[in-house]
Amino acid sequence: DYARFLQEHLRGLRGEKAYLGKKTLDLLHFGIPDYSLGWQNASIGNDRISFHTGESQLFMTHVELIPEKNIGILVVGNNGESMGKGGVLNLCRILRDHYMQR
Repeated sequence: DYARFLQEHLRGLRGEKAYLGKKTLDLLHFGIPDYSLGWQNASIGNDRISFHTGESQLFMTHVELIPEKNIGILVVGNNGESMGKGGVLNLCRILRDHYMQR
């Protein structure tokens, strides 16, 4: 369900048909610089990136949405301690770097 939720957000941010419109999702993800309504945001060159991390001692998740490139990355690890966190964040960075080059 979480992956489906993120697909809807990515579609809406791209202006495609989604359960929430582009204007609403732009506000949620990018309405306030750096951190907007639960989502951190930044730029990579001319592309916007919205990201969110969730964690506990048992798990770590990291999501990145880059609407201009139609990229959505979700990495989930079943270890919320420092090695698990590092693994999730490093894998996400590797995937982002790979898909941004295309």
